[in-house]
Amino acid sequence: MPLPWDSQHFEISVGQIISPALTNSELENILSYAKEQGYHLIYWATCPDRMIPLPLLQSFSGSLVDRKVTYQRKLSTEFTFGEIKNPSHSFEVIEFPRSQANQQLKTLALIAGAHSRFHDDPCISKEKFAGMYHIWINRSTLHEIADVVFIVKNSANMEDCLGMVTGSVKNGIGKVGLMGVQKKVQGQGIGSLLMKTLHEWLISNGIHTSEVVTQKNNIRACKFYERFGYKLESLQHYYHFWVQL
Repeated sequence: MPLPWDSQHFEISVGQIISPALTNSELENILSYAKEQGYHLIYWATCPDRMIPLPLLQSFSGSLVDRKVTYQRKLSTEFTFGEIKNPSHSFEVIEFPRSQANQQLKTLALIAGAHSRFHDDPCISKEKFAGMYHIWINRSTLHEIADVVFIVKNSANMEDCLGMVTGSVKNGIGKVGLMGVQKKVQGQGIGSLLMKTLHEWLISNGIHTSEVVTQKNNIRACKFYERFGYKLESLQHYYHFWVQL
């Protein structure tokens, strides 16, 4: 199926294969058709045990660009998050107002996407990757694709945004969206504070299940979410095929 937004953003024809279960022959036929139709980039998500022969990958300049992990957990007011590290710092959580994202949030969005397939695919320019995540955070702060955005500041310097998380609710499930913490303050409990705040916001809105998507190669993020009670819900392998190369 064609992907109009991606095509417009990357300025090439982008499509996605919907079926996760295809034989090698079926996959080859679809990719050959996509090439004939003028597509440049094709996404395909499949199960992790699906092995694609190297000659087939090479024929369509394909590569595994993401091992997408989906985590879920039940929310409860009784859940203990533990103490925030480095109590000498006075961190303050603020709900970002519904407005355009500022430059600090755009920088944090790039940190959040540093392990994404759009960052790791060498055929996608860093400018296009950055543009995508700048749009993502801006649409989040405008509440077009997120319902809330929380930021953390240091009470001693309220101009400096140290971290942020976006959250939304879809079909009764809370979604953790973009989450980023400035590198200079990573490991000081800011991520924990953001998650605690978002969980409390979800519970206050009657939501009792939370879900987050990350990349399996982002080991730090996976360990972080697992530490907060998230359990593996699903794993998908994402391939990018550059069929015109």
